[in-house]
Amino acid sequence: MTQFNEGAAALVTGGASGIGAAVVNTLATQGHGTVVVDRDPTVATGPGRTGIVADVSDPMAWREIVEVITAQRVRLVVLAAGVNGGDAGPDLDALDDARIAAIVGVNLTGVVLGVRALAPALAAEGGGTIVVIASGAGLEPFDRDPVYSAAKTGAVAFVRAAAGALAERGVTLVAVCPTTAVDTPMLTPAIRERMRASGRHPTAPTVIATAIVDALGTDTPGAVYAVGADGVLNRVGP
Repeated sequence: MTQFNEGAAALVTGGASGIGAAVVNTLATQGHGTVVVDRDPTVATGPGRTGIVADVSDPMAWREIVEVITAQRVRLVVLAAGVNGGDAGPDLDALDDARIAAIVGVNLTGVVLGVRALAPALAAEGGGTIVVIASGAGLEPFDRDPVYSAAKTGAVAFVRAAAGALAERGVTLVAVCPTTAVDTPMLTPAIRERMRASGRHPTAPTVIATAIVDALGTDTPGAVYAVGADGVLNRVGP
């Protein structure tokens, strides 16, 4: 790991809640201003924060995002927006077309669109780092949410495949895969009840956020890290 630029501005997608919001707060404590992107219209804007209401699966949305990050000279990016299958579980019939499109659109298409749009802006600033938040479901098949698992697997593969060419432009692309259930709005009451019944407890998003911010200091393009309830980054795969 290398120390990333102190005080450099950052972009966080999915930053209105869950892991993304925890990343925004962690960066703020370290003196980083943030551009926060979320579909939630209440996305926070305040001292040191610029909020953008946008759908990361929409190619047009990235034009506005790039304009803002260029003006603010962003060099650090965390792509944390995520959508899962909710209570559908392994029952594909319980997922309507819109939900499937959202799962794939946010977790995979949004990552590809974001990296494509952001890389030139980061390169123009002399380089930067993009951390994609994938999932343990992207490292091993997760049969309780197969579409989510497929999208996250694709995100991990994309990071590994795209990192080499981006590194030549001064942009480091890595992935962080939480391997524990995290206390976010994606945990529905039914999911929480199943966890409680089995004696499991969700991990605080601040634990995962600290590891993600640490990953912004990586100097290994294409690296994929797993992080569990202990908050420790462990590189997996090649």
